[in-house]
Amino acid sequence: MKNKFRLMTQAFCVLCIQVLCLAAWAQDAKPTVVPGEGVVANKKPVESAIQVIAQVEAKSFYMAEEFFYTVLVKGSDEVKAPLIESIPHFAVQKVSEEALSKGDIKGYSIRYKLVPREAGDLVIPAFALSVGGEEFETEAISLKVDKATAFPGLSLDIHLSQKQAYVGEPILATFTWYSSIPLYGFKAVDLKIPLLESYAFSNLIAQDSPLPGDKNTIGLPVSSTRVITKRGKKTMNGEEYEFLQ
Repeated sequence: MKNKFRLMTQAFCVLCIQVLCLAAWAQDAKPTVVPGEGVVANKKPVESAIQVIAQVEAKSFYMAEEFFYTVLVKGSDEVKAPLIESIPHFAVQKVSEEALSKGDIKGYSIRYKLVPREAGDLVIPAFALSVGGEEFETEAISLKVDKATAFPGLSLDIHLSQKQAYVGEPILATFTWYSSIPLYGFKAVDLKIPLLESYAFSNLIAQDSPLPGDKNTIGLPVSSTRVITKRGKKTMNGEEYEFLQ
């Protein structure tokens, strides 16, 4: 009698487990009613063959240090790129946008140049874009931005001929870079001046600008272009400085 009761109990437990499993399966496979289409069985989501990746060269930068932010699409070249005109705390400029292909593999690349305007923990937010008719979103990127430490022997003086002007009225901007270190001691120089990269201004060459070939001039890379600068020396606070203007 005890053995018979034990077998019945085991059979009941097995039955309960089977019923519970079937109930769980039925819950997952519950059909969805779509208006106008009747009953459509649910399917497990299929992973998309398209990948959208947002990336930068590093996770820490200095204020005013430019870097590239790239949105890379793998698996399709049918991309409607996001219109990124501004990002909080950054200056933004689109550099390139192009379709990519290697054999049967297709892709797309959008590249932006960013310049941090503030120090601190900054975030490049997520952006939505359309790829092959589907909507995707990039991941937000967190960055650490520090203030650059000023070297006492280097300074950049900026002088504007006037601080108020009408639209279309020319303003003379004079930039003078002073260095207590001999200029020949610098192996490479690339000055970045945000004013020269601003879309609010058209940059023109002043009439009295130094001319190439003069023994007191030198070519200098400034904000992705090359300018002819006047070279000289000046004593300030009892210390001699070389300058480029």
